[in-house]
Amino acid sequence: MTASRISLQLSTSRSPPPPPQQSPLAFDIERYEQERSDRELSQAEMRKTMDDLNRRIHDQRFALEILQVPEKQWRAYGDHYQRPYGEGSTSSSAAAAIETETFRVYFKGLVSEERIRDSTVTVAAIGVVICDSRDNLISELGKPLKSKEMSREAVEIEALIEGLN
Repeated sequence: MTASRISLQLSTSRSPPPPPQQSPLAFDIERYEQERSDRELSQAEMRKTMDDLNRRIHDQRFALEILQVPEKQWRAYGDHYQRPYGEGSTSSSAAAAIETETFRVYFKGLVSEERIRDSTVTVAAIGVVICDSRDNLISELGKPLKSKEMSREAVEIEALIEGLN
């Protein structure tokens, strides 16, 4: 009786129906919409990053300017020194601030062979750091590379390309 009960239970189970097939046109439209949405998000992130970078440059320049003020003048007028970010500045001056600032790109690509059980697997990763002229960290990126075979030179070039992007 146990065997028949099992066979009944097995015979009543059904696999879920396959997902409906999309037409190639519908798939292309969906992919286009996703790419457009991703591009808009990417552009918004880039604008936020540029604004943050402009603000940092502004603050650093103002801090350096304050350091140049003589001590006697600072004691007399120090409370009145101000230059709020965005007031009286235009987007062209913000763009000029970025164009005149010097940035350093540090990059490294690493390749290693790792033993997993009985096989050897090659793993690769890159790291990129962008610093301003005073070596303050602006941006940092680290990510693995997915490829079957990569030379050390190819991984270094990939890191450089990623840093310049």
